[in-house]
Amino acid sequence: MKTLKKMGIGLLIMILLLIVVAFFLPSKIHVERSAQMKASPEAVYKLVADFKNWEQWSPWHKMDPNWQVTWGEKTEGIGASYSWKSDHDKVGNGRSTIVEATPNESLKMEMFFMEGGKPAYGGWKFEKNEEGVKVTNTMDGDAGMNPFMRWMNLFMNSMVGKHFEDGLTNLKNIVESNTGAENKIAGFDYEMRNINKMIIAGVRSKIKVADINGQLYGSCFGMIGKVMATEKLEQAGAPLSLTYDYNKETCDMEIAMPIKTMGKGDAKVKFHEVPASKALVVKYYGNYSKIEPVYGAAFEYMGKNNLKENGAPMEMYITDPMTEKDTAKWLTEVVFPIK
Repeated sequence: MKTLKKMGIGLLIMILLLIVVAFFLPSKIHVERSAQMKASPEAVYKLVADFKNWEQWSPWHKMDPNWQVTWGEKTEGIGASYSWKSDHDKVGNGRSTIVEATPNESLKMEMFFMEGGKPAYGGWKFEKNEEGVKVTNTMDGDAGMNPFMRWMNLFMNSMVGKHFEDGLTNLKNIVESNTGAENKIAGFDYEMRNINKMIIAGVRSKIKVADINGQLYGSCFGMIGKVMATEKLEQAGAPLSLTYDYNKETCDMEIAMPIKTMGKGDAKVKFHEVPASKALVVKYYGNYSKIEPVYGAAFEYMGKNNLKENGAPMEMYITDPMTEKDTAKWLTEVVFPIK
């Protein structure tokens, strides 16, 4: 019994000693790792700035395939967030929110890894140079008066730093393997874009696919132009069309014009708003009759990257065919609103 008592007293003294020593250890921690990548800042930034892209490269996302993720109302830019729950000891529970964002230059994230704990702050810098871009990932935290976390800080740089290195390596492999093609889908240029809310005047109808031709567009734009002239309305962008439903035989579509202010319209021409949305924008050059492959390529890309539709696809006719006769130079931006 005396031996057990002495062991207990010794253990208690050791614990008290560890606690006392902890208050002499640094409370703050800074972890930093960098990697040089042969790519543009834009190519790397878009993989980091949208949380849904982290599944492609983040080592934490690969540790537990059964973890539960809850996405915030937005996943990209300031205010973007997501939270997670996992039984994996290296993943655990937490949430992350983007609090600062300078596109293609830097990001700052507020991160919580436990209930009631102090936040840590993650940082990203994308510095363009002659060789491509230098990407730096950082984390800063403060253990405060928590003795356990102060001891943990002694090992945090090596533990977290290893994961930073793995993440940067994964990012490097992705962007360098796609150099020269990182902004292409099946050969078509694309970009992610925020589409502003639009007021449009349109003519919507369900027609046979075989009847979609230049004459149809000319007729609809003629009706819209007449209403615009009568109501003294101004055009606010490129002509467009929206496809609400499509199969091999029939199509529910609207041929429209963006307008600066809401109008009254008539029996055929109706006014309404198209809500703001994040969008996948694919650029197509060529005759309108050969645009169909863009849709197949875009929908396949959206499926592979877990992008969900958030409205009717739109074709924005950037080039005026009345002034440019070479169909190879006709630019159409095919816009796919996504959540």
